[in-house]
Amino acid sequence: MLGKIDAVVSDLEGNWLPSIDNISLINNQFQSYRRFELLHVLSTSKEGMRGYDNELEKNSESLYKMMSKYEKLISTNEERQIYKDFERKVSQYMVVSKKLTDLSRKNQNEEAKVLAEGESRTIFFAALADMNKLVAINRDGGAASALAGRAAYSLGKITIVSILIGATLLGVMVCVFIIRGVNKQLGEDPGYLHEVASRIAAGEMDIRFREHHGDGGVFAVLKQMVANLKQKIEEATATSAQAADEARKAREATQVAEKATAAAESAKAEGMLQAADRLSSVVHVISSASEQLSAQVEQSSQGAEHQSHRLAETATAMEEMNATVLEVARNASQATDTAEKAKSMAQEGATIVGKVVSGIGEVQTQSLELKSDMTVLGKQAEDIGQIMNVISDIADQTNLLALNAAIEAARAGDAGRGFAVVADEVRKLAEKTMTATKEVGAAIQQIQNGTRKNIDNVDRTVKTIEDATGLAKASGEALTQIVNFVDRSTDQVRAIATASEEQSSASEEINRSVEEVNRIAAETMDALRQSAQAVSDLAQQAQELGSMVQEMQGGGSGATAALPAAKRRRALT
Repeated sequence: MLGKIDAVVSDLEGNWLPSIDNISLINNQFQSYRRFELLHVLSTSKEGMRGYDNELEKNSESLYKMMSKYEKLISTNEERQIYKDFERKVSQYMVVSKKLTDLSRKNQNEEAKVLAEGESRTIFFAALADMNKLVAINRDGGAASALAGRAAYSLGKITIVSILIGATLLGVMVCVFIIRGVNKQLGEDPGYLHEVASRIAAGEMDIRFREHHGDGGVFAVLKQMVANLKQKIEEATATSAQAADEARKAREATQVAEKATAAAESAKAEGMLQAADRLSSVVHVISSASEQLSAQVEQSSQGAEHQSHRLAETATAMEEMNATVLEVARNASQATDTAEKAKSMAQEGATIVGKVVSGIGEVQTQSLELKSDMTVLGKQAEDIGQIMNVISDIADQTNLLALNAAIEAARAGDAGRGFAVVADEVRKLAEKTMTATKEVGAAIQQIQNGTRKNIDNVDRTVKTIEDATGLAKASGEALTQIVNFVDRSTDQVRAIATASEEQSSASEEINRSVEEVNRIAAETMDALRQSAQAVSDLAQQAQELGSMVQEMQGGGSGATAALPAAKRRRALT
């Protein structure tokens, strides 16, 4: 569009306005040639004729130079055809002019008068008519060019505004899409997520999460992870406490067994039957306690094994959450790249708009220069009009002087008859000069009107270009704001990526803690297995002790001595 506006302005400046200016100069030069030609006819002295011959030669050279210059500016076939007709008539007029000046040099004024009023006058006014046609063509062409410039400006204005609106909406949509996508994956503000992850990594499990509307994202996974960790830690604590309690009971049972063994040794000295009765009661208690302790240790072992499985599941969930966090970090990195590309495109758009502003500025400068040239052309046309007014006044005065001369010749009678003829010819020549001056004045008036119209068109073109410049500058500022907005979005996405990486580190730390808890649970389960084995051994010893008591009750005091040495050792162990 700017290229079209520039073409229109260049067409006005380089074609139509120079054409109108050259036609005005050709018209003036042709009128000047005609005037000196008529003065040559009126002159009677050879010196005066030589002076007019020099003026006619100068005017002829200038006229042909101007015509050659104008011919280069012709832009349409119609204009060229009219110019060819005008050029042909000028050539015919010059041929007749040579005949007329030859008659004037021979003082054959009557024949020269007939030629000037006849063929010369007809060709002259026909050439003036062609010049008026050329003026009309160039005036209409300038008006059409100005109209095309206004149309191109209107279309360019609409196009620029549409592009600006589209670019602004696209930039906003890209930024909103990036931010919404990342926030949806995170589920919460990145700064708050960073704070929560840091507190969890520091071991703070009693953290209170703020209210959050919506579901999904890293935030929801983080909340579930903390809840699972708290549950697993509570289960591990309960299982450890239960294992400690069972170990305490095992130690108490062992102490009871040791006391029973001591009582058995004492029974040797105090009486085997009395001790056997007491040992029977003790063995019964030990057997019941061992069975109960064995069942509780088995239950604790199963609980520890279940806890170990749950901790393994928690570790797996932590691994999955860590993978999710890494995926969010990767997406945030991709979002950063996308934001950088959007920023680059917005910067390119701002650069293009800057070039548009520069191009419009150049067109505006050319339009202002064109306006200045049009103003000068209008001033020159006004000066020509003033000159034509002076010529018209001279013709009026000449007519008046010829009339007075005719009156004086009439008073002189026969002696002034010849002078009266000359005065009458001068009067007729003055009348023709006045008629030609009026026609030339009308043509110049048309040129002046066309010039004023073109000046108005150029003024409107300058105004529309100024408006386009303002719009282009506004679009550049809008794109600059979009670049700043995308830049801020890029910083936010970088912050999200950093927070995701830190959260990933915190998740790894939590995962290591879960593995440590899992290891402790495994050690607890091994300890429970050992306790179960000890309780089983204790139950076996109690059974052997019961057998010994039965034998003692059945065989008397000598039963102890009859026991095998191995059994005595097992009973005392």
